[in-house]
Amino acid sequence: MSHSATHKLIELIVNAIDRTITIDSITQVGSTSVYTIATSNTKWLNVNRAYTIGADDYLVTDITPNTSFQVTLTQGQSAPNAGTITLPALDYRHGTLIAVNNERTQQQDIATYPTIVPFIYFNEPSNDTTYSSELDARDRDSDCEIYFMQEADHENWTNEKHYYYAVTGMENLIRSFITAAKNLSFVGELENYGSESHVKWGVVNQNGHVRNLFNEKLSGKKLNITLPFLKMDCSFDAYTPPSTGGAIDLVINFNGMEYYNQEITEDTTINIVYS
Repeated sequence: MSHSATHKLIELIVNAIDRTITIDSITQVGSTSVYTIATSNTKWLNVNRAYTIGADDYLVTDITPNTSFQVTLTQGQSAPNAGTITLPALDYRHGTLIAVNNERTQQQDIATYPTIVPFIYFNEPSNDTTYSSELDARDRDSDCEIYFMQEADHENWTNEKHYYYAVTGMENLIRSFITAAKNLSFVGELENYGSESHVKWGVVNQNGHVRNLFNEKLSGKKLNITLPFLKMDCSFDAYTPPSTGGAIDLVINFNGMEYYNQEITEDTTINIVYS
């Protein structure tokens, strides 16, 4: 069986990341329009961004990482009232720096519209070690460089605020990425990984980051990790319930996900394409 490219498998991990924030409490700050929302995991929230809480969108105006965040109501807006928040889908990219920068620039007017963040960027190519033995459960070990980036205010934030508002959120995102990978059947046992903080992400010399790598103002983390991908399995289960008069129910599972479940009453050809 042919196996997916590394960038496709990383995308499956990204899609499996839990984007839910559990709210512990919501408290009004005095008689103001500001509300403090307590949570043990602020994930990758960012300031000056609006997020859907219940049935309305609320502007986040401050964050205490993994403790609480504050929202400020607009005129006529009701207080937030919900038990959870589902963060927007993550933007995932792969390729060279130039190609990915061009892709993102074409999708957004940087001067007018908010940046699509956070985004996860797999800097291709990866260095792969392949296991060719059919008896080995491993398919390959992929040495990957993956960036987790968030929008940052390069002009007004102090170095500490970059960590407070952007870098810590990307650390949370890396942990969620690792958790998602561990829960997927095609990823083997994960060991150690390395990470770097990148305030004002750009070209680095002895003076620090001196030039942006993208047409955006970003801060975040770089993850260096070896992802152990396993050979992928496909299982077929067929059974004949007594009441079907000879028909069978055919269930096809691929890497723990059900792709086909249907009653079969005659010879049937099924083509499975996985890319």
